[in-house]
Amino acid sequence: MSTWLVILACAATTYATRLSMVVVFHGRQIPARVHRALSVAGPAVLAALLGATVLAPKGSMEAPPIASVVALGAAAAVVRWRDKPLLALAVGLPVAGAAAALGWT
Repeated sequence: MSTWLVILACAATTYATRLSMVVVFHGRQIPARVHRALSVAGPAVLAALLGATVLAPKGSMEAPPIASVVALGAAAAVVRWRDKPLLALAVGLPVAGAAAALGWT
C-alpha cells in the first residue's frame, strides 16, 4: 500500500508543478529569455537520452558499439554544419547501417 501512496504523491507533485506554470503565466507574455531557454529544452533532453543510450546501453558504463559512435558523430557534424536535425537522421541512420554492415560492433 505504501508504494501506491508514493506513486500518488509523485503524481500529485508533478501535476502541481506543471499546473503552477499555467497559473503563473496565464494571460501574460512569457519573457524572451525564458522562451529562448525553453526552445532548446527539447533538443537538450533528446541529446541527454541519446547520450545515455549510446554510452550506457545496458545500464552500465562500458564501451559503446563503434557503429553507434560513428553514426552519432556523423549526425552531430551534419547538425553543426547545416543546422537541420532532420538531415542528421538522413545521414546518421545510413552511417549506422553501413558501420554495422562493416562489422564495427
